[in-house]
Amino acid sequence: MQFWLISLYGVGVLLGFSSAAEIYPWANMDPSEWSDNYPECGGQKQSPIFLDKVNSTMKPSDPDTTYEIKFENIEKKGNVTAVNNGFNMVFNYTYSSESERPRITTKYNGTSNTYYVFSTSFNWPGEHKKKFKWSLLELHIFGKNDKGDEVIFAYLFATYVGAYCIRFPCEASCIDDDNISLERETKVALSIPKAGDVVNYEDSLGHLLPKNRQCGYFFYEGSYTIPPCKEGVLWFVYKRIICIEEETMKAVKSMEDAYNEPILSNNRPRLDRNGRRIIYFRCDIED
Repeated sequence: MQFWLISLYGVGVLLGFSSAAEIYPWANMDPSEWSDNYPECGGQKQSPIFLDKVNSTMKPSDPDTTYEIKFENIEKKGNVTAVNNGFNMVFNYTYSSESERPRITTKYNGTSNTYYVFSTSFNWPGEHKKKFKWSLLELHIFGKNDKGDEVIFAYLFATYVGAYCIRFPCEASCIDDDNISLERETKVALSIPKAGDVVNYEDSLGHLLPKNRQCGYFFYEGSYTIPPCKEGVLWFVYKRIICIEEETMKAVKSMEDAYNEPILSNNRPRLDRNGRRIIYFRCDIED
């Protein structure tokens, strides 16, 4: 089985530039119009949604909250292809062997699944929202198991520590003990300013993940947040907001779409929960 892996691995050795990326035909459509051409975008299990621990299953005694999450090969370097597709910034990975590919193993309710990372992307501002708060940036790490089941691990970012707010909704404050560096991704964004620009380099996934990555996730069944909005995707959304630098936001917003306009935002609006169950996988560190 061969995968193209799109990753937010650090910018290692740059291998070259090209301009061969596919531009999505829906990139400049309003998300409310997607279902006209992609019917599944109007489905009942769409993403993103509002996340709230109050309305989630999270009691330690609940057997559904018994889980394990294990990340492997996250420091292995592969060949990365970073793309400005006119909508967002996407990263593809290739590896010399299957054994080197990053993988995430989840054990939930007695069932174990191993997902192999095949892509990552950024959206801004963040798509999943917490109560009265929004994040500036959201990272999606996409994985697939041998049966073809798909999973997305999502991480939200903000640029400041603090909780002062005079009008809701507010920008979420970040947790500075869980911060990561997107310095490499910032440089990549500046190197692919035009829609269709591509840059190749060597890197790994580990620097994109928080140190407390094994716990503290909202879990639910949803969809891709871009057309064709395929449903049946399992989401793990990290609860804590991670700190990043303002330079990163300036860089991603300087990238241009197919009409040479800056991509100031590309998030899909929050959609109805439609009775779906949300499980919160607890962590020893809670805030």
